[in-house]
Amino acid sequence: VLIMAELAGSYRVPKPDSALFFGQQAVKLAQQINFAKGEIRALAEIGRTQLDVGSLPKSLELQFRALQIAEDNHLPAETAMPLNYMGSIYFTLGNYSKAISYYRQSMVIDEANHKSGRLQKMNIGNAFEKMNQLDSALYYEEQAYEEMARAGNRINPIVFRNLGNIQAKLGNNRLAMEYYRKGLQVQGESGGRVTAIALNQIAKLYQKENQLDSSIYYAQKGL
Repeated sequence: VLIMAELAGSYRVPKPDSALFFGQQAVKLAQQINFAKGEIRALAEIGRTQLDVGSLPKSLELQFRALQIAEDNHLPAETAMPLNYMGSIYFTLGNYSKAISYYRQSMVIDEANHKSGRLQKMNIGNAFEKMNQLDSALYYEEQAYEEMARAGNRINPIVFRNLGNIQAKLGNNRLAMEYYRKGLQVQGESGGRVTAIALNQIAKLYQKENQLDSSIYYAQKGL
């Protein structure tokens, strides 16, 4: 069950149909063997995939269902994932304050269970940036980056994109460019959605500096 839930999460962006298939298989098996923890994770991953394909009401319904199963089975630690994904739903809707509320709830639960809340911190920083609360945005993104660096694993390229967005709003174009390029180094210029967004942000910076040939070049690469 847990392996299929992981597969659902891994296929979410490149192959959402496969993500839904593995997620549904995980839910079915979890129900057969009465494995609530696995069912919660699988439902959360299916719900996150539904968000990616634009079905927000279905996504929210699945996250609430996962939360209910966690409550019914006295598994408070398992609520962190659906709460984090609920934050992403409200972020997509542009309700950034509500997104931050759910991200924070998720972060507190993970940290109470000796897990890193760095992904939630990254998401909180992103939401604060969209609200133009740049000091708070920078605080959370830098915390997320430092925790990722201490963990010694591959740093999520999204944190570089978010830091670049903050610095661009602060008018620090050179530093913003450095962050976008670091994200590309981690992800690779043949990557997926994160790479496309980073390339487009670089194009915007060149446009701001009236270097239009470079702007067009990076925008075309992003496209």
